Amino acid sequence: MFPDNPSSAPCPSLFGPLTPEAAGHLAEYGRMLKQVMPLTPRHARTLHYEVRDLSASLTEERGEAFAPDYMTRPGPLAAYLHYFHPWNLVRLTRLFASLPLALPDDALVVDLGAGPLTVLQALWLARPELRRQKLRFVCLDRAGKSLRLGRDLFRLLDPKSPWDIRLEAEHLFKLPRARADLITAANVLNELSGGPGSRREPDLAGLAGRLASHLAADGSLLLVEPGTRLAARRLIELRETLIEDEGFVMASPCPHQTQCPMPGTGRKAWCHFGFDSQGAPAWLTHLSEAARLPKSRLHVSFVLAGRTLPRPDETQARVVSEAFPLPGGERGQYACSVRGLTLLMGWMRQSGELVRPVWPEADVVDKVSGALRVPMPGPDGKPHRGPQARHTKDAGANRTTFGKAPGEKKPREERQPRDEATAHGAKGQDRPARPGAMKGTSKAPAKREPGGKAKAKAPGPRGSGRSR
Repeated sequence: MFPDNPSSAPCPSLFGPLTPEAAGHLAEYGRMLKQVMPLTPRHARTLHYEVRDLSASLTEERGEAFAPDYMTRPGPLAAYLHYFHPWNLVRLTRLFASLPLALPDDALVVDLGAGPLTVLQALWLARPELRRQKLRFVCLDRAGKSLRLGRDLFRLLDPKSPWDIRLEAEHLFKLPRARADLITAANVLNELSGGPGSRREPDLAGLAGRLASHLAADGSLLLVEPGTRLAARRLIELRETLIEDEGFVMASPCPHQTQCPMPGTGRKAWCHFGFDSQGAPAWLTHLSEAARLPKSRLHVSFVLAGRTLPRPDETQARVVSEAFPLPGGERGQYACSVRGLTLLMGWMRQSGELVRPVWPEADVVDKVSGALRVPMPGPDGKPHRGPQARHTKDAGANRTTFGKAPGEKKPREERQPRDEATAHGAKGQDRPARPGAMKGTSKAPAKREPGGKAKAKAPGPRGSGRSR
């Protein structure tokens, strides 16, 4: 039973803008990269080709062209460090600023697949209150040079940091014996396999148990993926196991502990969020444009979980999609709630916001998506019906483009695979059957994309990619 909504004051989005200080550090980051990994003049002139080649190799179908050790080779490592790594800093910094990540002094943080210490640096950028605490970090990755470069970059960010950083050039899940207060893994699930040369799915149930056994009783687990179908599907499967077998609470982004309505299996939607690339440094956007890989949107899937974290208020819903037009002049947004996939109608919010809809006494199901249709009240707490003015930047998005402004050309790396398509609603209105839905059947294997750059029409990208 859900109470009526007495008010609907705007809730902060999961992806607020970068603070001026964080934006300033990122603006200087290009200079720091030149200092830590200097390029010859010739290499600097051709870096954008290296970036484009690495992007192409990561988005091609897996085969001989794909080398999982790309982070250990000089050319791809330079391209990764100058392009993919800073874009992930932007993405993770904006996410980390909104999450409950309080850590006690002497806390142990274990980062799996740490690469150039992207998670550690994003945590420093996003949470100034942690900078003077004595924290211990164990950063695991097989690419030892990438770890060392990341440590050098962090020392330029904060030469006097009290953080104790231990680098371990080891297998991804060779965790330390001590139980961690926080275990993090950014864009790791999409690289897992069932074994050498195997096309089998990884043992996610075993992984869940392993992570849980290395976490302190009151510790937290933070898993972040770039928002692709494959990565999100694995993340959600891991979520279910953590809840059912390990007794974990999903603190964010889930507004409930029940089965995920967007698991990414078959034709079903996959849970992910999109937000603009506002605040990205000019040097990075210039490199992106030179490589013909511009980014206007960033995408992410994630879970923050633990045994003792507060349970979410199940009367709320989490906005997932951007706004799109509905027949009759209304606007809608997809959301996740304890009642399943929900179609919010009325006052539009940003992707990632936690809201209190006006839950109807009798369920009304959307014929296209199967989602529960729910009125979304405005700031005055009253339901708004009929055509609505644009409330957010995202509210102008077409339901078929889902993250692409009308008329905006998708860059090559973000274009939609052929089997990502939309269904058509009543009266010729273009509308996806559900976020992430597919039309028809494709035999093409999942695409591989470095973190955060995927974008698709309904509503997100598919494939996989490591984005340390």
